Amino acid sequence: MSKRTPTLSELIERRLSRRGALAGFAASAAAASLPLAPTRARAADGPSSLTFSEIGHTLDPQQHVAPGYDPQVLIRWGDPVVPGAPAFDPMAQSAAAQEKQFGYNNDYLGLYPVTPGGAGGDRFLLVANHEYVNSELMFPGYDAKAGSTPEQCAIEMAAMGGSVVEIAREGGGPWKIVPDSKYARRISVNTPMTISGPA
Repeated sequence: MSKRTPTLSELIERRLSRRGALAGFAASAAAASLPLAPTRARAADGPSSLTFSEIGHTLDPQQHVAPGYDPQVLIRWGDPVVPGAPAFDPMAQSAAAQEKQFGYNNDYLGLYPVTPGGAGGDRFLLVANHEYVNSELMFPGYDAKAGSTPEQCAIEMAAMGGSVVEIAREGGGPWKIVPDSKYARRISVNTPMTISGPA
């Protein structure tokens, strides 16, 4: 007779007994009730620079930003990332082109200063992931019943992964992509990589 694999909730139940969980909750509640001592570092920093007004929740086709702020398109799907990237042509896409262009459907953005700890507050590496694709939006005349062709699958795989671009601005002006940056990188599902170190 084969042994049944426990469910996730059963594993959690084994790990946290009811008594242990209650003790943990009680300790958390006790810690939360303690007054927070002001830190010298926080006082030196002064008030938060995040002073924008919260905008109301909406569900409409307009883009909404807090008063005093302006939206800016910095980079779009298909824009060049690495040197030699061709201009985006939605009617003639290719996997080779997409491997050099900004990928599709990013939902994570990270900013890393080009000079960590330095005064380079107007130069960053913008890191974006490209999580998945919407074939019906990517390919004009896409046949959803037939599904993606092998060529379309190759383009879809090239459109996923991640991008690293350098961005900069001068004198508080708009942010711009630094063309042909030595830091620019396009990572797709086809990019060879070595994963090492502790997991």
